[in-house]
Amino acid sequence: MRQVKIFSSRSLRLEDNINEWLMKNESFNIVDIKMFRTEDFFYALVIYEVKKSK
Repeated sequence: MRQVKIFSSRSLRLEDNINEWLMKNESFNIVDIKMFRTEDFFYALVIYEVKKSK
């Protein structure tokens, strides 16, 4: 089942936040990342699946 996590930031540090989150959650398999910005904020929509354990 796919899940969604939304990140927001006033700077491009957003990418670092996503990488840190992924390192803490190694069982996540990223399906897609959409990034966009408004006048004041950067946003990322991360679509992921939890890897099935064997």
